[in-house]
Amino acid sequence: MQTINPRHLLPHSFNQTVYGVETLDPDFVKSISEHGVREAIVATSTTIDGIQALYILSGHRRVAAAIEIGRETVPYRLEQDQGLLWQQQYLLEANKQRVKTPEQ
Repeated sequence: MQTINPRHLLPHSFNQTVYGVETLDPDFVKSISEHGVREAIVATSTTIDGIQALYILSGHRRVAAAIEIGRETVPYRLEQDQGLLWQQQYLLEANKQRVKTPEQ
């Protein structure tokens, strides 16, 4: 499995559009600190708002927690970009299990 510095991964803007600015649960951060990131972050290489980068499709909270505790690497998987609609659908599907507010 590939690893990457979590600071090299940018949050996808659609994630904030859907879920807003999130605060990390302290127990979640503690779990990442004690056990690491167990499930690979999924990212794609694309351009958003004129910035070419690796954007997170799945794992925004895991990346934020890893950065908060100073982890230098996280496991990740790169998916070939298939366009903005595909990115948005991927992000929604990856968060299907997540408890959501009515707005989300």
